[in-house]
Formats: sequence, C-alpha cells, structure tokens
Amino acid sequence: MSHHDIPLPFQRKWRKLPYIIEDSTPRTHTNIPENVMTEAEDDVTSKWTTSPLGTGLSPLCIKLKNTSVAYAIKFGKCSKQNASSMKEFKVYGGVDKQKMLLLATASISALKNDDESETFSLKYTLATNHEIVYPVLYINICPISSWSTTNHLPSIFYVEIIGDRNPATIRYVTQDYQKFLEQESLRLCFSHLRERRIPHPKIPEPTFVTNLYNACIAGNWDAIDRLLAKNIQSRDTSITWTRLGDSKQEHQGSWPCGRGGHQLVCSDQNQEIYLLGGWNGKINLADFWKYSMATNQWALIDANTSTNGGPSPRSLFKMVMHDPTQKLYVLGGYTDPSTNTPKSDFYMFDSKKWTKFSSDTHADGGPSFVSNLEMCIDHAGNALYVFGGKFQSTYESFYRFDLLNKTWTKLRSDDGPYNGMPLKNRTECCMMYHPDKHQIYIFGGNRGKEPLRDLYVYDIGSDTVLELCRDVGLTGGPCPLNIVKAALDYERDEMYVITGTTRQGTLDNPETLKNEFWIFNLKSNEWTFLHVPEFKSRAAFGITYSVLNKKMFVLGGKEGDNMPVTHRLGDLWCAKISNVSSDEMLRRARFVSLKFKFYEMCYTSSPDSLEPLIFLRDVVGDIVNHQDPTENVNFQELNSFFMVQKCLTGSDGSVDWLHRNRTNMMNELLEFFPDMKSKTNIIDLVVNYEKNTSKSLTD
Repeated sequence: MSHHDIPLPFQRKWRKLPYIIEDSTPRTHTNIPENVMTEAEDDVTSKWTTSPLGTGLSPLCIKLKNTSVAYAIKFGKCSKQNASSMKEFKVYGGVDKQKMLLLATASISALKNDDESETFSLKYTLATNHEIVYPVLYINICPISSWSTTNHLPSIFYVEIIGDRNPATIRYVTQDYQKFLEQESLRLCFSHLRERRIPHPKIPEPTFVTNLYNACIAGNWDAIDRLLAKNIQSRDTSITWTRLGDSKQEHQGSWPCGRGGHQLVCSDQNQEIYLLGGWNGKINLADFWKYSMATNQWALIDANTSTNGGPSPRSLFKMVMHDPTQKLYVLGGYTDPSTNTPKSDFYMFDSKKWTKFSSDTHADGGPSFVSNLEMCIDHAGNALYVFGGKFQSTYESFYRFDLLNKTWTKLRSDDGPYNGMPLKNRTECCMMYHPDKHQIYIFGGNRGKEPLRDLYVYDIGSDTVLELCRDVGLTGGPCPLNIVKAALDYERDEMYVITGTTRQGTLDNPETLKNEFWIFNLKSNEWTFLHVPEFKSRAAFGITYSVLNKKMFVLGGKEGDNMPVTHRLGDLWCAKISNVSSDEMLRRARFVSLKFKFYEMCYTSSPDSLEPLIFLRDVVGDIVNHQDPTENVNFQELNSFFMVQKCLTGSDGSVDWLHRNRTNMMNELLEFFPDMKSKTNIIDLVVNYEKNTSKSLTD
C-alpha cells in the first residue's frame, strides 16, 4: 500500500516518526526489541519475538519522541520467507499507556508471507466523531498469530510509524481533543439529567463545597478564608510522597532490579530496611538486600541466599522481624515446581547467617506449603502468628509458633474451634500486631472469586476473635477491593491501607489497578480516604512501615495490563505521614488561596504597578513557611511569575481566564478536604466509552 492510498488529512506532511522501545518481552541476546528499529531485510535474526501473555501474546510498546498524529504503520520483512513472521495483529495508541484506543486490526487483510514491506492505515480520528483527531505518544503492537503451521510465536522484523509531529499541529490537535472530551462530558451530564426529568438539578454535594465554589468563582477572598477556618478543623492528617530512586533509571548495579511479590521489613532500631526475593517477570529471585534510611543507599548482602543455607528463589512469601533480637523469619511462598517438591520450609536470619528451622512445617504440626500467606510477630510473647495462604485448592488455617520452644499450635480453621466469631481461611489478607493491646488485626483478603472486605481483631490473651466489620465498604471504607497492603502505627492507633487490584464485579473487566490511600482509626472505628498516591498504579508491590519515623516505604510491583508480562517496577517511594495541627493545615490552605489571588493581581494590574509584588512580599511572604523546602520553592516561583508577566502583553484578566484561575483554586483547596472531593474524573469515563466504541466498531 502506498502513501497515496491512505487519506491525507489537513494536507499535512507525512514523515517518519522517531521512537524508542518503551517496553516489551522477552529480551534475549539476539531477539531484542530494538531490532525492529532497523530495517535489515537480509538478517533473519534481526527481529523481536513475542511470548505468551495470559490467553494471548505480549505486546511491543513503543514511545514516540513527541506527541504526534499517527497515520500509518509500516512493517518490514525478511528477504526470505519466515514461518514466524507476524500474520495477524492489532495496534493500540494513546497519550497514556493505561488509556489506549484501537488504531488498527489485521485479521482478514493480514500481513502477507513475502519479502515486501506493507503499510497499514491507522485510525487517527475518534470512532464517535471523525472530525476529532486523536493524538498519540505510546503505541502498542499486539501480535495475534504467525504464518507458522507449527505454532511458532509471531516475530516482527521492522516497524516504522508514519505521521505528523509538527509542534503547531500537535498543539492544535491536543487542544481540540481535550475540548471535545470536556464538551462530551457535559453532554453526557445533561443527557443523564434529562432522562431523569431533572431540568434544574440540585447538585448532590456537601453544602460546604457549594459555598466554597460560589466564593471562589466570585473572588470573595474573605468568604473563602471564613469557610476554610470553619471547616478545616478536623482535616489533620497529611502525607508527603518522595521518590527515592529507581533501578532502571538511576542506580544500575547498585539498586535492586524491578520485581513483584517480594518482601520488605523495617528495622527501626538500625534505621534499615531488608528486601528479599520476589519475581522479576521471568524468574523467582533469592537476592537479599539492605537499605539505609539515612543514606538512601542499597547494599547487597547476598546475591543468592540458597547458596548460603538460606531460602531458595521464591515470591509471594512472608518475612517478619523480631525487634528485640533483630532476627528475620521467612516462611512459605511460590517456588518453581519443576526444580523441587513443594515443602513448607522455614528459615531464620540472625544478621550473620541463615538457619533452617524446618524442612516441612506441616510435618511439624504447622502450616503446609502455601503462597500469599500472612505472618506477624508478638515481640514480647516470642511468638509468630501465621494465617491463610493457598496451595492448589487448599486454604490454610491460623497458627501460632512458639519461638522459644519451636512448636506449632493450630488456633483456628474453617471448621473451628470457635471462640467468638468464626474466621474464614483466605489468601492475600493483611495481618498486623498491636503490642500495646496485645491484639492482631486481620483485614480483607480473597477466598476463591470472593473478595473479602471484613475486619477482625484477634485478642491473644483471651484467644478470642471479634468481628469489627463485615464489610468495610458499608462503613465508609475502601470498596470494592481485592488486594490491599496495610501497616499499623500502634502509637497513633491508626491503620494505613493502600489498595492494589480492585475487583469491579464484571466479566468484561473483572479487575483494574486502583491505588488509593486510606486511614482507619482504631479508636473511633472510622475510615478516612486521604488521596491517590503519586506513583504509577500497580499491584504486587511491597510495603513496610517505620513507626519511629512515621514513614511508609513502597517498592516495585506490576503495572497495568497494557504492560508486557515481564515488566516489573523497581522504584522506591517514601510516604511521610504527618498528623498536622488544624492551625498548620489552615495556614497551608491560606497559602493556596493567596497564591491564586496573587495570580489575579499580576494579570489585572497595570504593567507598571508594583502592587502585586508588595502583596507577595508583605502578605504571602508572611504566611509562607520558608523552612519548608517545597513551600519556599513555590514562593520563589511566584516571584518569577511576576517578572515574566511584566514582560508579557495582552494579559488583561479576561472572564475566561479568571474563571479558569478560580476553578483551579477551588480544586486545589479541595485537596485539604479529601472526603469531599470527587474521586472519579468524568472525562476518564468518556475516554473509556470511546475506547470500547472503537473496539466494537473494529471487531
């Protein structure tokens, strides 16, 4: 197919778009994905080959150098017919890897098995509105089949993306596309209201939000201040996320590789974090690392613990630390069944060497070989508590291990004994020990296809299970949820929860990644939604919590379903959780409102006026915490903003600009009231609708 066979929109120039390989699987010594960037038709090895992914095949994800409009895709071939050459495929694209639309599909008119390169049109307009051009930054090429009659996996020899990346064009296209999304969102809102015969709807939101909106839009700064002072009193918890590093980008060789299903354990006594094992997307790991909170440096303790008397490579296991002795205990997990017979081995590390407590805890009266189990430790009572996990179709029970006598006791099972409430066996739950109350909190988990949303407390002294809540979603907690990670701060009597995979309950889309941060107060039994973490959505990540520093650490995990099956994250994040006074929260909120008031003064004052600068110095500067690095930088940026505006012309503070500025202020102020802020963006709903529409029209 020549370029003239493909419609040329807007008379734009066609050009080859530069790109890099964003991700793929697998990476072998010869069939590396970068091969597709070079057209080497005489080299039969210059190709990339896909691998199985669930019920399909893994995609090749490429990232364009700039946001562009992609009109066509060209596939080069080997000069000799090759049975592994890709035959059928689909192409997806978008500016967000998690929100891609179907751009092309080739099944009936598939690639030919010859040596002639072929070019295929890509859909560059929306399925629901062909006048709206769709910008892309990422492109996923999803092989479906090859020309082989013996089930060879499809291979791609060369890929060329053809399109337009002219900055002026892309700026127009991006703005037009965003405008369409906003208009379509409004249309859906009005359509929904008309269908329900609500001509003049009363907005279903808290009165405070309505009053704050009216004050912001009117520019009534005194009213804004009064509303903040009156309502911010109970909003006293804040969290600050800091990205500490990434193995892929910054610390090659001195940082653990990307992984999921691993374990992190914090030692407040030594200000260190221990990392063991996990799955890197291809194999289970047995590397053992130590991280210094003081220096932000990782040190490799052992590249393979199995060669030094420690655990074999594994994932989905559990590791805990006994604070008084600084000993680590490792139990369970998933290992390669082809390399050994599954046995529930049990290990201890005492800062110098590994000791194998047991080769088979089931034979010793303890749990059988399971993965996705939970374990916590009673430091004063010198006991480990192990609950749940699964092997094949069997769910494990609730056990206690005496660290002094090295004996196991079964405490609970599905069939009893009951002392208080029954406790259903499960996988992937959260279990946390409270040393002051001498109790264990058990939250969530899974039983088959049933996501559990219950919350229990096990009282060690009375050997009693009490049910705090049958379904946390009905009491203001996270819902729906499937897999969560949680940590307990016993000094504050708070449980911190990060949701991972959420189960939506539909056959078409049973699970999605949705990370949210929640707090559960053990004294009031109340849930508070704090915010969505700043890092990429992920599952199978590891967490640990420092009670001394009030910090949670999050490492690695698996990104969304659009990513290759072997892709694992290696980034480390730290969340500083602060119980800030209401006065401090009010000061921060006032800084936000004064910042936007300053913006307006810069736009609306005369070019030679120094009033904005005086306001910045005397009013804004007086409320800023200059000891806070982030706030101080923000304050300096305001000064730079004033100098830039002095050099601009035509900034007359139009009605549209004022409304946009005040709406932005409203949204930023609502960050101080997370339980009153909408958690769903309606534009995302429009994007998902367009995604489903384009798929159905193509199929």
